[in-house]
Amino acid sequence: MPDAATVAATGSWVGGSERLRHSAKTVLASYY
Repeated sequence: MPDAATVAATGSWVGGSERLRHSAKTVLASYY
């Protein structure tokens, strides 16, 4: 069972990658 710190770090990494993907989509949309 992962500890709270691991869960928090994973959650923040997943949230960050979601934001990154959204940003990439926005940038691509502005080019196309």
